[in-house]
Amino acid sequence: MMNNHATSSEKTSWGFTLVEMMMAITIASLVVGAALSMFDSFMKNERATSIRTEVHQNARYAVDMLTRELLEAGEGLDPTATFAVVATADGSAGAPDSLYIVRSDAATPVHQVLTPTGDPTSEILLNITCADSVLDIRPGTVLHLATGPARGLAIVNSVTRNETGVSCPPPDPADDIGHVALGVSAPNGGKHGWPLAANQAGAAAHRVNVAVYFVNTDGPTPVLVRATRFESGQWIGPPIAEGIVDFQTQLVFGDGGVAEEASSTDADATNDYDDVFTVRAFLTARAWRTDRNLAGGGIYEREYSVRATPRNPLYSRNLE
Repeated sequence: MMNNHATSSEKTSWGFTLVEMMMAITIASLVVGAALSMFDSFMKNERATSIRTEVHQNARYAVDMLTRELLEAGEGLDPTATFAVVATADGSAGAPDSLYIVRSDAATPVHQVLTPTGDPTSEILLNITCADSVLDIRPGTVLHLATGPARGLAIVNSVTRNETGVSCPPPDPADDIGHVALGVSAPNGGKHGWPLAANQAGAAAHRVNVAVYFVNTDGPTPVLVRATRFESGQWIGPPIAEGIVDFQTQLVFGDGGVAEEASSTDADATNDYDDVFTVRAFLTARAWRTDRNLAGGGIYEREYSVRATPRNPLYSRNLE
């Protein structure tokens, strides 16, 4: 009779030996360990890259805006030895600087300035008539004043309109209906160096666009501010970049000289406001997060620079 049962030596074994299991576990551990190590390295690099990107994006937005406005500085205006369309205020004891950029608001009308009675150094009065009601001017507006060679800026302190009993425009468009008082104190305490136009009859005034860049450290994070309004003795505007801890400026003059500020009162006739042809600005951006793989685990900072020559024709001639 045929034996249908296979011998034990003929049986096939489908299990793993202890040695095989140990080898499999070891290989799997190595693979998983390598994957975890790669993932950890990726996450570390990703965090560091994210911090760098945040700093770069904040700073680049400010740099692009600043460059564009510097190139547009002085449109419709001409500087003189004592009046600048680009000016700087050097921060004391190494504090951040301030930068002032002015261009004409061509869409607004030119108004007549009348010499006021009383102390001519206290204010300048802009007369309001039926023909020119200066509706474009409100308190806090920055005006450019010009009387022949005398030019400068002034802030509107107050506007008085009295149209009681006056029919505008008839019967007489020249009827006085009020005045605008222009404070002679220069914006921001006069630190930018713009003098005031002479308080003389026949002077003209029109609204200008002013952008003031400075670092505000009052909040939890320093921010670079772009201010366009002057209220209650200070410039007001929104922050345009966070983490800007320093802002330094320089003026380059036609003869190659460099200074923190222009000066029309010293003996050097080559560092006046009309001698400027290039503006330099340096921004230091700081990350608000830290990472052990970035800057040695310390605070990551990066400096950005701007160099621009205003398109103002007088400044451009300094390049020749």
